[in-house]
Amino acid sequence: MATESSASLTDWSITFPVKKSDLEVYHPSDRMLVYTATYSGVNDIRRAKVRILVDDVEINNGSELIVDPDLGGTTVFTFDISEIVRNYVSSVLPPLGTASGSNYSAGNISVDVRISIADVSLVSTVLTTGTYRTMIASDEIVVFKGGYDDSRIHDGDFIDTDNDGVRLRPYMSNKPLKVRATPTDNIFIGVFKETSFTDLDLDITTYIGASSENTYSKTWTTSTLNDTSYVGIGPANIEAQSSSIITDSTTHYTVRLRYGVTSGRTYTVVLDRDCNDSYTELCFLNEYGFFDYYLFRGDKIRKLKADHGYIKKPRTLSRTSTISDRLKESTGVAYDINYSISTGLVKKEVSVWLEELYTSPEVYIIENGNYFPIEVVSQSVSTEDKNKDIVNMAIEYRYVQNKR
Repeated sequence: MATESSASLTDWSITFPVKKSDLEVYHPSDRMLVYTATYSGVNDIRRAKVRILVDDVEINNGSELIVDPDLGGTTVFTFDISEIVRNYVSSVLPPLGTASGSNYSAGNISVDVRISIADVSLVSTVLTTGTYRTMIASDEIVVFKGGYDDSRIHDGDFIDTDNDGVRLRPYMSNKPLKVRATPTDNIFIGVFKETSFTDLDLDITTYIGASSENTYSKTWTTSTLNDTSYVGIGPANIEAQSSSIITDSTTHYTVRLRYGVTSGRTYTVVLDRDCNDSYTELCFLNEYGFFDYYLFRGDKIRKLKADHGYIKKPRTLSRTSTISDRLKESTGVAYDINYSISTGLVKKEVSVWLEELYTSPEVYIIENGNYFPIEVVSQSVSTEDKNKDIVNMAIEYRYVQNKR
Protein backbone atom coordinates (compact mmCIF):
# COMPACT_ATOMS: atom_id res chain seq x y z
CA MET A 1 0.00 0.00 0.00
CA ALA A 2 1.23 3.50 -0.79
CA THR A 3 2.21 5.72 2.10
CA GLU A 4 0.31 8.74 0.82
CA SER A 5 -2.96 9.46 -0.91
CA SER A 6 -4.27 12.35 -2.98
CA ALA A 7 -7.37 14.52 -3.06
CA SER A 8 -8.62 16.83 -5.80
CA LEU A 9 -10.33 20.04 -4.70
CA THR A 10 -11.34 23.07 -6.72
CA ASP A 11 -8.09 25.02 -7.33
CA TRP A 12 -6.08 22.52 -5.29
CA SER A 13 -4.55 19.04 -5.38
CA ILE A 14 -3.40 17.65 -2.03
CA THR A 15 -1.26 14.68 -1.06
CA PHE A 16 -1.49 13.49 2.52
CA PRO A 17 -0.26 10.55 4.65
CA VAL A 18 -2.10 7.28 4.93
CA LYS A 19 -1.38 4.13 6.88
CA LYS A 20 1.83 2.31 6.00
CA SER A 21 -0.25 -0.84 5.77
CA ASP A 22 -3.69 -2.13 6.66
CA LEU A 23 -2.22 -3.18 10.01
CA GLU A 24 -1.30 0.32 11.18
CA VAL A 25 -3.19 2.91 13.13
CA TYR A 26 -1.90 6.40 12.49
CA HIS A 27 -0.83 8.61 15.38
CA PRO A 28 0.87 12.02 15.48
CA SER A 29 3.55 11.20 18.06
CA ASP A 30 4.99 8.48 15.82
CA ARG A 31 4.73 9.93 12.31
CA MET A 32 4.28 13.49 11.17
CA LEU A 33 0.95 14.52 9.64
CA VAL A 34 2.45 16.24 6.60
CA TYR A 35 0.28 17.62 3.79
CA THR A 36 1.47 18.94 0.43
CA ALA A 37 -1.02 21.21 -1.35
CA THR A 38 -0.48 22.40 -4.92
CA TYR A 39 -2.44 25.44 -6.09
CA SER A 40 -3.84 25.33 -9.63
CA GLY A 41 -6.15 28.39 -9.56
CA VAL A 42 -5.78 31.63 -11.48
CA ASN A 43 -5.06 34.01 -8.59
CA ASP A 44 -1.63 35.49 -7.90
CA ILE A 45 -1.06 33.31 -4.83
CA ARG A 46 1.49 34.30 -2.19
CA ARG A 47 0.57 32.17 0.83
CA ALA A 48 -1.97 29.57 1.95
CA LYS A 49 -4.28 29.49 4.96
CA VAL A 50 -5.10 26.12 6.52
CA ARG A 51 -7.95 25.20 8.84
CA ILE A 52 -7.91 21.82 10.57
CA LEU A 53 -11.07 19.80 11.07
CA VAL A 54 -11.11 17.40 14.01
CA ASP A 55 -14.22 15.23 14.05
CA ASP A 56 -15.74 17.65 11.50
CA VAL A 57 -15.17 20.72 13.71
CA GLU A 58 -12.77 23.47 12.63
CA ILE A 59 -10.42 23.82 15.59
CA ASN A 60 -8.46 26.87 14.39
CA ASN A 61 -11.05 29.05 12.66
CA GLY A 62 -9.74 32.56 13.21
CA SER A 63 -6.22 31.38 13.99
CA GLU A 64 -5.46 29.60 10.76
CA LEU A 65 -2.10 28.07 9.96
CA ILE A 66 -0.31 30.48 7.58
CA VAL A 67 1.95 28.63 5.15
CA ASP A 68 4.61 30.08 2.85
CA PRO A 69 5.35 28.37 -0.47
CA ASP A 70 8.04 25.73 -0.57
CA LEU A 71 11.58 26.89 -1.23
CA GLY A 72 12.10 27.40 -4.96
CA GLY A 73 8.38 27.28 -5.77
CA THR A 74 5.36 29.53 -5.72
CA THR A 75 2.35 27.22 -5.83
CA VAL A 76 3.42 24.25 -3.67
CA PHE A 77 2.86 24.34 0.11
CA THR A 78 4.09 21.66 2.51
CA PHE A 79 3.10 21.77 6.18
CA ASP A 80 2.92 19.56 9.28
CA ILE A 81 -0.13 19.62 11.59
CA SER A 82 1.08 16.97 14.08
CA GLU A 83 1.71 19.31 17.00
CA ILE A 84 -1.73 20.87 16.64
CA VAL A 85 -3.65 17.61 16.28
CA ARG A 86 -1.93 15.75 19.11
CA ASN A 87 -3.55 18.15 21.60
CA TYR A 88 -6.95 16.77 20.57
CA VAL A 89 -6.29 13.09 21.29
CA SER A 90 -5.88 11.66 24.77
CA SER A 91 -6.21 8.53 26.88
CA VAL A 92 -9.34 7.72 28.87
CA LEU A 93 -9.66 5.56 31.98
CA PRO A 94 -12.83 3.43 31.79
CA PRO A 95 -15.14 3.61 34.83
CA LEU A 96 -14.32 0.79 37.24
CA GLY A 97 -17.01 -1.77 37.94
CA THR A 98 -18.93 -1.01 34.75
CA ALA A 99 -20.76 -3.68 32.80
CA SER A 100 -19.10 -5.72 30.10
CA GLY A 101 -20.18 -3.33 27.43
CA SER A 102 -18.67 -1.29 24.65
CA ASN A 103 -18.06 2.44 24.19
CA TYR A 104 -16.44 3.09 27.56
CA SER A 105 -14.55 5.96 26.00
CA ALA A 106 -14.58 9.65 25.34
CA GLY A 107 -14.59 10.83 21.77
CA ASN A 108 -10.98 11.91 21.92
CA ILE A 109 -9.23 8.54 22.19
CA SER A 110 -9.29 8.77 18.41
CA VAL A 111 -10.27 11.61 16.10
CA ASP A 112 -10.92 12.04 12.38
CA VAL A 113 -8.69 14.66 10.79
CA ARG A 114 -8.89 16.55 7.49
CA ILE A 115 -8.11 20.07 6.32
CA SER A 116 -9.64 23.09 4.62
CA ILE A 117 -7.37 25.37 2.59
CA ALA A 118 -7.59 28.79 0.96
CA ASP A 119 -5.23 30.88 -1.15
CA VAL A 120 -3.90 34.23 0.04
CA SER A 121 -3.43 36.10 -3.23
CA LEU A 122 -2.55 39.55 -4.44
CA VAL A 123 -5.71 41.23 -5.71
CA SER A 124 -5.34 44.88 -6.81
CA THR A 125 -2.18 45.19 -4.66
CA VAL A 126 -4.04 43.85 -1.61
CA LEU A 127 -3.46 40.43 -0.04
CA THR A 128 -6.87 38.77 -0.06
CA THR A 129 -8.00 35.42 1.33
CA GLY A 130 -9.77 33.31 -1.26
CA THR A 131 -12.41 30.63 -0.87
CA TYR A 132 -11.75 27.77 1.56
CA ARG A 133 -11.81 24.34 -0.07
CA THR A 134 -12.49 21.43 2.31
CA MET A 135 -11.40 17.84 1.92
CA ILE A 136 -14.29 15.37 1.90
CA ALA A 137 -15.00 12.95 4.75
CA SER A 138 -13.57 9.97 2.89
CA ASP A 139 -10.16 11.66 2.98
CA GLU A 140 -10.07 11.76 6.78
CA ILE A 141 -7.24 10.23 8.75
CA VAL A 142 -8.04 8.39 12.01
CA VAL A 143 -5.51 9.59 14.59
CA PHE A 144 -4.75 7.86 17.91
CA LYS A 145 -2.60 8.88 20.84
CA GLY A 146 -0.99 5.47 20.68
CA GLY A 147 0.01 3.46 17.67
CA TYR A 148 1.91 0.52 16.33
CA ASP A 149 3.58 -0.85 13.24
CA ASP A 150 3.21 -4.19 11.53
CA SER A 151 6.70 -5.48 12.32
CA ARG A 152 5.86 -6.51 15.89
CA ILE A 153 6.15 -10.09 17.08
CA HIS A 154 2.45 -10.26 17.97
CA ASP A 155 1.43 -11.46 14.54
CA GLY A 156 -1.52 -13.45 15.86
CA ASP A 157 -3.22 -10.25 16.97
CA PHE A 158 -3.97 -9.34 13.37
CA ILE A 159 -7.11 -10.96 11.97
CA ASP A 160 -8.97 -11.18 8.69
CA THR A 161 -12.29 -9.84 9.88
CA ASP A 162 -14.30 -10.51 6.73
CA ASN A 163 -12.19 -13.21 5.01
CA ASP A 164 -11.07 -10.90 2.20
CA GLY A 165 -7.35 -11.54 2.71
CA VAL A 166 -6.77 -8.20 4.45
CA ARG A 167 -5.72 -8.64 8.06
CA LEU A 168 -6.47 -5.87 10.54
CA ARG A 169 -5.86 -5.40 14.23
CA PRO A 170 -9.00 -4.44 16.17
CA TYR A 171 -7.80 -5.44 19.66
CA MET A 172 -5.49 -2.79 21.07
CA SER A 173 -3.55 -4.82 23.62
CA ASN A 174 -0.74 -7.35 23.77
CA LYS A 175 -2.32 -9.00 26.81
CA PRO A 176 -1.77 -12.78 26.88
CA LEU A 177 -4.85 -14.80 26.09
CA LYS A 178 -4.89 -16.44 29.54
CA VAL A 179 -5.01 -14.32 32.69
CA ARG A 180 -5.76 -14.78 36.38
CA ALA A 181 -8.08 -12.45 38.29
CA THR A 182 -9.96 -12.18 41.58
CA PRO A 183 -13.77 -11.82 41.52
CA THR A 184 -13.49 -8.04 42.08
CA ASP A 185 -10.92 -7.28 39.39
CA ASN A 186 -11.51 -5.06 36.38
CA ILE A 187 -10.05 -5.90 32.98
CA PHE A 188 -10.69 -3.80 29.88
CA ILE A 189 -9.66 -4.45 26.29
CA GLY A 190 -9.41 -1.55 23.87
CA VAL A 191 -11.01 -2.15 20.48
CA PHE A 192 -10.71 -0.32 17.17
CA LYS A 193 -13.39 -0.27 14.48
CA GLU A 194 -12.33 -0.15 10.85
CA THR A 195 -14.87 0.92 8.23
CA SER A 196 -14.97 -2.64 6.91
CA PHE A 197 -15.84 -4.17 10.29
CA THR A 198 -19.21 -5.73 10.92
CA ASP A 199 -21.00 -5.94 14.26
CA LEU A 200 -18.95 -6.53 17.42
CA ASP A 201 -19.97 -9.69 19.28
CA LEU A 202 -19.17 -10.67 22.86
CA ASP A 203 -19.52 -14.36 23.79
CA ILE A 204 -18.97 -15.53 27.39
CA THR A 205 -18.88 -19.14 28.63
CA THR A 206 -18.29 -20.00 32.28
CA TYR A 207 -16.92 -23.35 33.48
CA ILE A 208 -16.80 -25.49 36.57
CA GLY A 209 -13.63 -27.44 35.97
CA ALA A 210 -13.94 -28.95 32.49
CA SER A 211 -17.75 -28.65 32.34
CA SER A 212 -19.47 -25.62 30.86
CA GLU A 213 -21.81 -23.77 33.20
CA ASN A 214 -23.41 -20.59 31.76
CA THR A 215 -23.33 -18.73 28.47
CA TYR A 216 -23.97 -15.11 27.61
CA SER A 217 -23.81 -13.15 24.35
CA LYS A 218 -24.18 -9.54 23.33
CA THR A 219 -23.92 -7.74 19.99
CA TRP A 220 -23.23 -4.09 19.21
CA THR A 221 -24.15 -2.98 15.71
CA THR A 222 -21.56 -1.05 13.74
CA SER A 223 -23.69 2.09 13.82
CA THR A 224 -23.63 2.18 17.64
CA LEU A 225 -19.86 1.74 17.98
CA ASN A 226 -17.32 4.50 18.34
CA ASP A 227 -14.15 4.31 16.26
CA THR A 228 -12.43 3.33 19.51
CA SER A 229 -14.02 1.72 22.53
CA TYR A 230 -13.36 -0.37 25.62
CA VAL A 231 -14.92 -3.76 26.36
CA GLY A 232 -14.88 -4.97 29.96
CA ILE A 233 -13.96 -8.65 30.32
CA GLY A 234 -12.95 -8.79 34.01
CA PRO A 235 -15.03 -10.52 36.70
CA ALA A 236 -16.24 -7.19 38.10
CA ASN A 237 -17.31 -6.05 34.65
CA ILE A 238 -19.22 -9.23 33.88
CA GLU A 239 -20.83 -9.21 37.33
CA ALA A 240 -22.12 -5.71 36.60
CA GLN A 241 -23.55 -6.97 33.31
CA SER A 242 -25.47 -9.80 34.99
CA SER A 243 -25.00 -11.20 38.48
CA SER A 244 -25.99 -14.71 37.36
CA ILE A 245 -23.24 -15.32 34.77
CA ILE A 246 -20.44 -16.02 37.26
CA THR A 247 -21.44 -18.15 40.23
CA ASP A 248 -19.70 -19.16 43.44
CA SER A 249 -18.75 -22.43 41.73
CA THR A 250 -17.24 -20.91 38.56
CA THR A 251 -13.57 -21.82 38.18
CA HIS A 252 -12.86 -19.94 34.94
CA TYR A 253 -14.55 -18.44 31.92
CA THR A 254 -13.79 -17.53 28.34
CA VAL A 255 -14.56 -14.26 26.59
CA ARG A 256 -14.61 -14.16 22.81
CA LEU A 257 -14.52 -10.79 21.05
CA ARG A 258 -15.21 -10.96 17.35
CA TYR A 259 -16.00 -8.80 14.37
CA GLY A 260 -17.88 -10.86 11.86
CA VAL A 261 -18.85 -14.49 11.96
CA THR A 262 -15.63 -16.39 12.56
CA SER A 263 -12.68 -14.12 13.39
CA GLY A 264 -11.80 -12.87 16.84
CA ARG A 265 -9.77 -13.23 20.03
CA THR A 266 -10.63 -15.48 22.96
CA TYR A 267 -9.43 -14.66 26.48
CA THR A 268 -9.49 -17.20 29.30
CA VAL A 269 -9.89 -15.70 32.77
CA VAL A 270 -9.04 -18.02 35.70
CA LEU A 271 -10.75 -17.00 38.94
CA ASP A 272 -8.48 -16.67 41.96
CA ARG A 273 -10.74 -16.70 45.01
CA ASP A 274 -7.88 -16.33 47.49
CA CYS A 275 -8.76 -13.00 49.13
CA ASN A 276 -5.20 -11.89 49.70
CA ASP A 277 -4.78 -8.27 50.74
CA SER A 278 -1.29 -8.19 49.28
CA TYR A 279 -2.61 -8.55 45.73
CA THR A 280 -2.18 -5.32 43.80
CA GLU A 281 -3.81 -4.37 40.49
CA LEU A 282 -2.02 -1.84 38.29
CA CYS A 283 -3.23 -0.12 35.17
CA PHE A 284 -0.73 0.87 32.45
CA LEU A 285 -1.22 3.09 29.42
CA ASN A 286 -0.05 0.82 26.60
CA GLU A 287 1.57 1.75 23.32
CA TYR A 288 -1.76 1.82 21.51
CA GLY A 289 -3.27 4.60 23.62
CA PHE A 290 -5.43 2.23 25.70
CA PHE A 291 -4.98 0.87 29.23
CA ASP A 292 -3.88 -2.64 30.19
CA TYR A 293 -4.58 -4.18 33.60
CA TYR A 294 -2.47 -6.64 35.56
CA LEU A 295 -2.83 -8.25 39.00
CA PHE A 296 0.45 -8.60 40.92
CA ARG A 297 -0.01 -11.62 43.20
CA GLY A 298 3.26 -11.42 45.12
CA ASP A 299 3.70 -9.76 48.50
CA LYS A 300 3.69 -5.99 48.85
CA ILE A 301 6.61 -4.47 50.74
CA ARG A 302 6.41 -0.92 52.12
CA LYS A 303 9.65 1.06 52.32
CA LEU A 304 10.11 4.41 54.10
CA LYS A 305 13.12 6.45 53.09
CA ALA A 306 13.75 9.64 55.08
CA ASP A 307 16.44 12.26 54.35
CA HIS A 308 17.22 14.59 57.26
CA GLY A 309 18.84 17.98 56.77
CA TYR A 310 21.10 19.46 59.47
CA ILE A 311 23.21 22.54 60.12
CA LYS A 312 26.01 22.86 62.69
CA LYS A 313 25.36 25.28 65.55
CA PRO A 314 28.27 27.42 66.73
CA ARG A 315 29.80 26.80 70.20
CA THR A 316 28.49 29.11 72.91
CA LEU A 317 30.74 31.29 75.07
CA SER A 318 29.83 29.42 78.26
CA ARG A 319 32.68 27.45 79.81
CA THR A 320 30.66 25.89 82.60
CA SER A 321 29.31 23.00 80.59
CA THR A 322 31.09 19.72 81.03
CA ILE A 323 29.89 18.42 77.65
CA SER A 324 30.29 19.83 74.17
CA ASP A 325 27.63 22.29 73.12
CA ARG A 326 28.56 22.16 69.45
CA LEU A 327 25.35 20.55 68.13
CA LYS A 328 23.57 19.86 64.85
CA GLU A 329 20.13 21.34 64.34
CA SER A 330 17.57 19.73 62.03
CA THR A 331 16.39 21.86 59.12
CA GLY A 332 13.70 19.46 57.98
CA VAL A 333 12.93 15.97 56.77
CA ALA A 334 12.13 14.83 53.27
CA TYR A 335 10.72 11.36 52.88
CA ASP A 336 9.47 8.94 50.26
CA ILE A 337 7.32 5.88 50.80
CA ASN A 338 7.98 3.31 48.12
CA TYR A 339 6.25 0.00 47.57
CA SER A 340 7.64 -3.13 46.00
CA ILE A 341 5.40 -5.80 44.47
CA SER A 342 6.07 -8.90 42.42
CA THR A 343 4.22 -11.04 39.94
CA GLY A 344 5.03 -14.39 41.49
CA LEU A 345 6.06 -17.02 38.97
CA VAL A 346 4.88 -16.23 35.44
CA LYS A 347 5.48 -17.59 31.97
CA LYS A 348 7.76 -15.85 29.49
CA GLU A 349 4.84 -14.55 27.39
CA VAL A 350 3.57 -12.63 30.41
CA SER A 351 7.00 -11.18 31.14
CA VAL A 352 7.40 -9.99 27.54
CA TRP A 353 4.07 -8.18 27.78
CA LEU A 354 4.86 -6.67 31.19
CA GLU A 355 8.24 -5.43 30.02
CA GLU A 356 6.40 -3.42 27.38
CA LEU A 357 4.15 -1.94 30.06
CA TYR A 358 7.01 -1.06 32.43
CA THR A 359 7.96 1.82 30.12
CA SER A 360 4.43 3.25 30.23
CA PRO A 361 4.29 7.03 30.72
CA GLU A 362 1.04 6.77 32.71
CA VAL A 363 0.45 4.19 35.46
CA TYR A 364 -2.32 3.86 38.06
CA ILE A 365 -3.00 1.64 41.05
CA ILE A 366 -6.57 0.49 41.67
CA GLU A 367 -7.67 0.80 45.29
CA ASN A 368 -11.16 0.89 46.81
CA GLY A 369 -12.75 1.20 43.39
CA ASN A 370 -10.65 4.18 42.32
CA TYR A 371 -7.61 4.95 40.18
CA PHE A 372 -4.60 6.57 41.89
CA PRO A 373 -1.63 7.78 39.81
CA ILE A 374 1.74 6.29 40.69
CA GLU A 375 5.32 6.67 39.55
CA VAL A 376 7.34 3.59 38.61
CA VAL A 377 10.73 3.82 40.32
CA SER A 378 12.40 0.61 39.16
CA GLN A 379 11.70 -2.86 37.89
CA SER A 380 13.53 -6.16 37.72
CA VAL A 381 13.24 -9.61 36.17
CA SER A 382 14.72 -12.77 37.69
CA THR A 383 14.79 -16.15 36.00
CA GLU A 384 13.40 -18.95 38.16
CA ASP A 385 13.40 -21.85 35.69
CA LYS A 386 15.20 -21.26 32.41
CA ASN A 387 14.10 -24.54 30.86
CA LYS A 388 10.41 -23.84 31.48
CA ASP A 389 10.65 -20.11 30.69
CA ILE A 390 9.35 -19.20 34.16
CA VAL A 391 10.39 -15.88 35.66
CA ASN A 392 9.54 -13.58 38.57
CA MET A 393 9.10 -9.88 37.92
CA ALA A 394 9.15 -7.09 40.49
CA ILE A 395 8.26 -3.43 40.31
CA GLU A 396 8.88 -0.60 42.75
CA TYR A 397 6.58 2.40 42.75
CA ARG A 398 5.46 5.38 44.78
CA TYR A 399 2.30 7.40 44.85
CA VAL A 400 2.38 10.72 43.06
CA GLN A 401 0.99 12.12 46.30
CA ASN A 402 2.37 10.61 49.49
CA LYS A 403 -0.07 8.49 51.47
CA ARG A 404 0.70 7.67 55.12
